[in-house]
Amino acid sequence: MAKFRLLPTVNVDGYFTAKIVGNVTDADVGKPVRLTTTSPDTYQLAADGEGIDAFVVGIDPATSDGLHLCTLNCSGRVRCEADGALTIGGLVEAAANGAAGTANTNGLPLVSAKTAVAANLADAANGAAIAVAVNAVLAEALLPIINWRVVSGTTSDGDVADEDTYVVIERV
Repeated sequence: MAKFRLLPTVNVDGYFTAKIVGNVTDADVGKPVRLTTTSPDTYQLAADGEGIDAFVVGIDPATSDGLHLCTLNCSGRVRCEADGALTIGGLVEAAANGAAGTANTNGLPLVSAKTAVAANLADAANGAAIAVAVNAVLAEALLPIINWRVVSGTTSDGDVADEDTYVVIERV
């Protein structure tokens, strides 16, 4: 039997099929995922603080190499729940979503504000002022290629910075 491999596709509007690690079920639909660094053609649920490559759209009962196949969405806009304060235009990363096989409370993926990439670059000998200046430059330069940003948010008072906010994010 032929092995599953990711192949180039044309005009699929950001949806594709991939292998996924873990005991995933339909409860994991909507959660953010990350490409694994240990297994080719394979994704895993994104951990708290990790970048987001795509979102799970469906889990297939079929397997390849002992892993489930899933449909992922890596484009467009996605409705999420904010974990902490977010700003319009701000970048997001995965927050603490439920474990594999466990649905998030409201069924939406949880996202939080993207943390600085180079938060503690300089040691004490270099001084805090240099660290702050270098961190500001590197934080932009070292961002992953795939990013998602907040484009809309709603709360009872219209302030997207409130916690427990529903937001719409888009890939940039």
